[in-house]
Amino acid sequence: MKDGRRYKRSCYGSFNSVFRFYKPVLISSENFWKKKVNLYNLNRILYALMLVVFFSCEKEVENAVLISGGLVSSKSEFLVIKNRDITNPKTIDTFYVNKKGEFKDTISVALGYYKIEADNLNFDIYLEPGFNLDLILDQEKSKVYFKGIGADENEYLFSRQKKRQALKHIDTYKNFVKLDEEEFLKMNDSIGGVYKKLLEDTPIKNIDFLHLERSFIALNMDYNLMSFEVDKKLLTDEKDYKVSINYPKPFSSIDINNETLLKLPFFIPFLANNHYYFLKDKSDLFVKGKFLKCKNCDIDVAYLKEIDKNITNQKIKNKVSYLIAKWHIIGVDSLDLFYKTFKAINTDAYYKKDIESTFNKLNKVKKIRSVVETKLINRNGDTTTLNQYNGKFLYVDIWASSCKPCLVEFPSFNKLADKYIRNITFVGINVWDSNKRWLDVLNKHELKGNQFQLIEGNSTKVDLTKELEINSLPRYLLLDKYGSIIDFNEAAPSEERLQHKIDSLLSLRE
Repeated sequence: MKDGRRYKRSCYGSFNSVFRFYKPVLISSENFWKKKVNLYNLNRILYALMLVVFFSCEKEVENAVLISGGLVSSKSEFLVIKNRDITNPKTIDTFYVNKKGEFKDTISVALGYYKIEADNLNFDIYLEPGFNLDLILDQEKSKVYFKGIGADENEYLFSRQKKRQALKHIDTYKNFVKLDEEEFLKMNDSIGGVYKKLLEDTPIKNIDFLHLERSFIALNMDYNLMSFEVDKKLLTDEKDYKVSINYPKPFSSIDINNETLLKLPFFIPFLANNHYYFLKDKSDLFVKGKFLKCKNCDIDVAYLKEIDKNITNQKIKNKVSYLIAKWHIIGVDSLDLFYKTFKAINTDAYYKKDIESTFNKLNKVKKIRSVVETKLINRNGDTTTLNQYNGKFLYVDIWASSCKPCLVEFPSFNKLADKYIRNITFVGINVWDSNKRWLDVLNKHELKGNQFQLIEGNSTKVDLTKELEINSLPRYLLLDKYGSIIDFNEAAPSEERLQHKIDSLLSLRE
């Protein structure tokens, strides 16, 4: 080791990997038998591979961390270490575990938080160059034991994860919305106090780690502060709820432009999932059902612009705007405007390319006709397609019984189906349910309109959901008279803007 940051790479796992993977592949390969490669040639191949591994192992590794240990009560043959960057998740390294359950290798990592996975056991781990960490993973007890350089930090981190698990029924928005403001503030301070005491009682002298953990505690408390008001509006009957003028302001001890905070896995999602806090004094926000809306703006475009104003650190801005785009581009009101705004504020080539790809796919979705051409079955079990409704506007509800927001919208769907019965065709397409379950739900909710189900086992079922980029429900579509999609992410039946749009379309009908 040199200055605590360079190790020679361990060859233990690499040599075993060569014997384990390459020899069986060569022996069983079709070419081996067809060409009758003799064992002499096979040994030469393996020997060459071993030389490559040997010389690569002998090189010193920058930013090195030595990790060794063993698995107890586990038959896993691999130990996987992943990063915790939600905007660009990667596997850092895969350790080979020998028959005794032992593993050992040197990896190159930057200071920060990572995740270790082996069988069903996964947990966060803190690493920094110079660590020489030995860990024993007990699968049966769901426990990890640490020794060596970095053990104190990870013993604390494991304890903090256990504590967080124990407090999850308290430290959650579902609990907070039951409380009044004073009760919530006391609860939030108390939870923060539990984590602070745990950190203070741990004999850790690592300044970088202590700073990050104190920042984590502050961010967790700030997130609760930022979310309390909107959660009250969204999840209770208090739709006009407002906190008092004495309500604490977040960021009293945190600088959101501090790049060091990027090492905390929670930091970027924290900023990317707080529309209400950043926009509440700048946009005309209101709650519609269980959704946050904006009367006179596109809420997602407004959020990107506000993030652009508040975050001056470009690296942080890139990650936050990318995550907002990744999460919300599928449901924005104006796809073109949202994408244009994203491109204007994000300078990272990887993030821009990824969002551009999604943008192009969604633009393509607008033109596809797979919805009207997909084979469906009706209530009577007859096969049909939506082509039968050519010449009429179609409002399509794609739903499943396991989707609670889908079920909540059924009464509004029925009202609109009655109101526009002569002018527009309301269609329901069920996905994922059995035929019996689908029919039971239709009868229970007395669903109106024209109800269909994707044919079970039909390949078009996969093609439809894939082409429409459907990864969550409900999804509402608006189609023109020719079966082309006007809007692939239309408003829900309960939203007033849907009726305005339908009325506008009907007023322009030929």
